[in-house]
Amino acid sequence: MAMNSELVSPKSVSLLNQHIGKALPLLLAATMAFSLSIENAALAEAPHKVATQVEQNCKQIAALNKAGKRKAAEQLADKLISENAKENRYRHEKIEILHDQEKYDAALKEIDICLNQDAKDHVAYYWRSDILCHQNKLYEARIAINKCIQCNPRYALGYSLKASYEYQAGNYKLAISYAELALKYDPKSENSWNSIGLAYLGMGEYPKSAKAFESALALNKNSTMLLNNLSMALLYSGRSKEAMEKINLALKIEPRNPYLIQKRAIINQHNGKLKDALDDMNKVIQLREEPCGEDYSVRASLYVGLKNYDAAISDAKKSLQLKKDYTQAYYNLAHAQYFKGAYKEAIANCTKAIEHDERTSSALKLRGLCYQAIGEDEKALKDFERFTAAYDDSESYKARAQIAAKQGYFEQAADDLSAVMPFSTSMKANPKEYNRLLNLYNRMISSKLAGNETYFDRGMVYFVAGDLKNAANDFEHYLKGSNCKGKNSLSAAIWAVFSYGKLKQDAARKSLLSYIKDTEPAIGKSPELMFLRKEITAEKLMETSKDARALSTKGALVGLVLAEEGKTEAASGYLGKVKRMGDQHMDEYFVALKELDHIGGNSRRGRGK
Repeated sequence: MAMNSELVSPKSVSLLNQHIGKALPLLLAATMAFSLSIENAALAEAPHKVATQVEQNCKQIAALNKAGKRKAAEQLADKLISENAKENRYRHEKIEILHDQEKYDAALKEIDICLNQDAKDHVAYYWRSDILCHQNKLYEARIAINKCIQCNPRYALGYSLKASYEYQAGNYKLAISYAELALKYDPKSENSWNSIGLAYLGMGEYPKSAKAFESALALNKNSTMLLNNLSMALLYSGRSKEAMEKINLALKIEPRNPYLIQKRAIINQHNGKLKDALDDMNKVIQLREEPCGEDYSVRASLYVGLKNYDAAISDAKKSLQLKKDYTQAYYNLAHAQYFKGAYKEAIANCTKAIEHDERTSSALKLRGLCYQAIGEDEKALKDFERFTAAYDDSESYKARAQIAAKQGYFEQAADDLSAVMPFSTSMKANPKEYNRLLNLYNRMISSKLAGNETYFDRGMVYFVAGDLKNAANDFEHYLKGSNCKGKNSLSAAIWAVFSYGKLKQDAARKSLLSYIKDTEPAIGKSPELMFLRKEITAEKLMETSKDARALSTKGALVGLVLAEEGKTEAASGYLGKVKRMGDQHMDEYFVALKELDHIGGNSRRGRGK
C-alpha cells in the first residue's frame, strides 16, 4: 500500500528508517534463502521433468508399435537415441520393436549397448532372456533371466518370464511360485495368471487352471490367447459347453485364426461331433500360409474316428513329412493300421512313438492290442502291465484277463476282471460284454483253480446286471466259503440280504442272517444290516458314512430300499448324492446310477400318461 507523505511526521520517518535498517539484513537473508529454495526446487524438478518427458516419448513409441506402425516407431526411437545416446529406455523400446519383427540379432546388439552403458540394466537382461528363449538357447535364457531378477528383485516381468520357463520344463509347482511372486509386485500381470493356469493344466488340476485363466481374462477380456487357454481348461474339467462358448468368443475376435479353429475342432472331436471337427480342420489347412504337421495329424485322428482309415494313413504320413518324428502322427498312423489289420506295421509305428516320447501311454496300450492280435501274448502282457500301472483302463484289463485265462492263470484273470468291473458301465448297453465276462468267470470256477473271491466277483457281475437270484447265491457261497472272514464279507452280506428281500425269499434271508450272526457277530451288528432289519433309520445309517466309499455303499443301499418301497423321490435324493459325491470306481456307484436312471425313466413314462 502506498504511504501518504502528508500523514507521516519526520519522527515517524526516522523511526521507519531505523526499523528498515534493523530488518534489512534479515530481509536479505530471507530473500536469499527463498531464492535458493526456488533454485533447489527447480534443480530437483528438472530430472523429474526429464524423466517424465522420456516416459512420454517411450509411450509414444510403444503406441506406434502397438498400432502396427513399426517403421514410424523405429524411426522415432532412432531419432531419440541419436539425441540422447545414453538413455537406455529409448533402446528398450527399439529392442521391443525388433523383437516383435523377429529381428533377434539386431535386438541383441542393442541389448549389448544397453549393458555396456549400465551393467545392471534389468530390462535389457529381460529382453536378452526372452530372445535367447526364442532362439532355443534355453540355458543362456535362464542365466539372463536370473541376472535380470538379481539386478531388480522386484521386477514382476522377470518373475513372470521365469515362471514360463519352469512351466516349459515341466516344473509346474515352481512355475506357480514364480508367477505368484510376479503378482505380488504387479497384481495386474495377466501373463502371470496365464502361467499359473498353464501350470495347473499341466498338473491335471483343471478347475484351478480354469480359475487362473478367468483371473487373467478379467484383466484382458479380449485376449484370444486367454480365451483359448480357458476353453481347454473347461473342456478337460468336463464343461464342454462352456469350452465351446469361450472358443467361439475368441473366433468372433479373430474369425480366421487357424490356431483357434483347430482348438474348436478338438472340442468338437471331444463332444463326438467328428464331421464338424473335420470341417474345421479342412478350414485350418486352407488358412495356413504354410503346411503344418500338427494339422494333418489332428485330421488323421478324425479320419480314424470316422473309420476312413486310408485317409487317416495318408494324413499321418503327410504329418510326418512336415514334422519329422512327430509322436502323435506315429500314433495316429499306427491306430489306422491296427483297424486295417496291419498289426506289424502298427507295432513298428507305436514303437517309434514310444521311443520319441515315453509319455505317449496310448501307444503302449495300442501296441499291446496289436501283439495280442498276432498271438504274441507275453509282449502284449508286458505293454498292458506298463499301461495299467499308470491308468485305470477297462479295455487293457479285459485283454490281460483274456490272456491270463488263455494261459490257465485264472486267479490273475479274476484279479484283472475285478479291476474292470467298476469301469464296465458299457455292460448296460452291451449284453455281449456281460455274457463274455460271465463265461470267463464260469470257466474259472468250473476249472476248480479259482479261489473263493471269484464267487464274490461273479456275484457282483450278476448284481450289477440285475440278476439278483444268481447274485444272492454267489454272495452266500462266498460268505460260507470264508466263514464270513473274506475281505468282501460285509459287502456280500449286505447285497445277499437285500437281494433275498427283494426276491421275497424270506426263509433264505432269515437263514443267512442267522448264519452271519452265529459266525461273525460284528457283521450282523453292522449299521447296514441293522438298516435292512429296520432297526435303524436311513438317516442314522447315512450318519456313519465317513468317506466316498462308505457313501457309495450306504447311499446305494438306502436308495434301492426306498425305491423298492415306492418312495422314489426320497430314493432319488440318496442316489443323487452317490452320483455327486460317491467313489466312481465302485460297483455300487454304477448300481446307484442305474437305479437313478430307472427311476427317472419311470417318472417320465408316468408323466407321458
